[in-house]
Amino acid sequence: HAVYDDPSNENIVQGFRNRDGSLPMEEFAIAEASAPGVASHPEAVTLQAGMTPAYAMLRSESGAAQLELYDIEKDPIQLIGQLVDIPLDSDYVAADFDGDGEAEFVFWTVGSSELYETQWNGGLTPLTSFTYTDASTVTAPPEIYTTGQAELLVIHSDGTQADRVSYAGSGSISIEESFTSKSGQPYTGALSTEKVLHL
Repeated sequence: HAVYDDPSNENIVQGFRNRDGSLPMEEFAIAEASAPGVASHPEAVTLQAGMTPAYAMLRSESGAAQLELYDIEKDPIQLIGQLVDIPLDSDYVAADFDGDGEAEFVFWTVGSSELYETQWNGGLTPLTSFTYTDASTVTAPPEIYTTGQAELLVIHSDGTQADRVSYAGSGSISIEESFTSKSGQPYTGALSTEKVLHL
C-alpha cells in the first residue's frame, strides 16, 4: 500500500494485492482524492486472532484525526471500524498487548504525556485517555516482543531515556525496565529479535 504525499493528490491511498502469485499485482483505491482530510500511517493490523489483517489508517482534518479500518478482502472494500476525535498529529501502535486475542490501539502525540487507547471487540471501543506513569512526555512507543508478548518501548521526548513497558489495556501499564543512553545520543527506535532488544 502507499500514501501519496504529492500536494495535488495527498488523500489518495492505493492498495496492491496478489491473490494468485502473478504479476502485475491488482491495484485498488482505498481512499480517493475527493475524500476529506489527509491520510497517513497505513498498516495491516490483526484485529482478532485468526482474522485476516485489516487495513488501518489515520485521516486528519478539521483539527482532529480519525482511525479507519477496512476489510480489503471484500470487493469493493468495506469500512469495518471508525474512531473519531483523536487528537490531531497523533500516531498509533497496535497489537494484542494483553493476550486476549484482540488488538489494542495506543495513540500518542509527540511531546505529550497523555496517551489514548481503544480496543477491538468486534468493533472499536470508545476512546479513553490516561497519563504515562511518570508524566514524562513521549516521543514514540513502538511495540516489541522480547518476552514473547507484545509490549511498548516508550522513548521519552529528550530521546536519551526509554522504558520497556507491559500494557494490559484500560490504562494499565507497568515499567519493566528502563534504559539511559550512555553516549548521550538519542534513541530513535527499537527492534526486538527473539529475546534481544536493539535500541
